Amino acid sequence: MAELIPVPPIDSDISLKALAGLAQRLSDINLTPLLVYLVDLVDSSTLPWLAEQLSLVGDGWELAESDEVRRTLIKGAIE
Repeated sequence: MAELIPVPPIDSDISLKALAGLAQRLSDINLTPLLVYLVDLVDSSTLPWLAEQLSLVGDGWELAESDEVRRTLIKGAIE
């Protein structure tokens, strides 16, 4: 992301300068791990938790042989 450059009035006010620094730190946070419903992007360790949340455990979940099949089951439950 582009670096935020404080405008001169903000640069002279210490509290606004701190606020600009906080805004920069917040914009640098990677939010990808929070996007759990993008099933193709989540880590495979997340799949059992999603299966539990969507009541898939016991409905063929144990028979799924690969993460790809598990992801397909989860996508089907979401639709």
